[in-house]
Amino acid sequence: YIIDGVYTNNIAYENDRHGFNVVTSSHDLLLSNNIARDNGGGGIVVQRGSFDIPVPHNIMVAGGESSRNGKEGVLFLMCYNVEIKGVDVLENGSYGVRIHGSSHVSVSNNQIINNSRSKDGGYAGIQIKDYTYVKNTNRTYFAENNTISGNVIEWTTGLSGKAIVEVLAVNDDSNNIMLVEDKGYSASAIHVIISGVSIAVVAVTVLILVWWWRNEKRDRKCTDRDAQIGTSSHHD
Repeated sequence: YIIDGVYTNNIAYENDRHGFNVVTSSHDLLLSNNIARDNGGGGIVVQRGSFDIPVPHNIMVAGGESSRNGKEGVLFLMCYNVEIKGVDVLENGSYGVRIHGSSHVSVSNNQIINNSRSKDGGYAGIQIKDYTYVKNTNRTYFAENNTISGNVIEWTTGLSGKAIVEVLAVNDDSNNIMLVEDKGYSASAIHVIISGVSIAVVAVTVLILVWWWRNEKRDRKCTDRDAQIGTSSHHD
């Protein structure tokens, strides 16, 4: 494990498993402007290696690239107080960024593009999910108090993803998700899955409420106008 370390301008490529793998008790670590590409597993992984040791924490991934890896571009598994910003997460096999049983993770201002290469429509740009450690304790690690902001998440090659952001967490309300409204996505078209329910349902509900409010407002105007006409006729 690593404590108080800085790794910058390195390349990890064509490994059987992960590119960069930060494990066990590591903390207070900066990964800056590194490239992880064409690895068999995840590109950049921060994970707890065993249930009976401290979890990785206070780790920042800043700049660089994670591309064309077999699984996730970036995986955070059973860790906390982790930040990733300004990273190009491109064309990975499954998720762009996966937050699995981790808390207080910040994912900001990244380019998360053309992931889910191994299965068209199979994986989200970002997934936030609880994790149950079945192997030893059967304990559930909750994915909570995570922040997603300022990222560009899109598909441009004809393939698609399962969702922009997918949240499968008991405490899903604690996760703060803010999406960039650009690159062809409108507010009504943004597809976020929360606990398996598409936010498209919410968008439809909002449209129905707006339609009802507009009709209610129009009916009130008509009623007020009729009342005014009736009052004028009575005075005559």
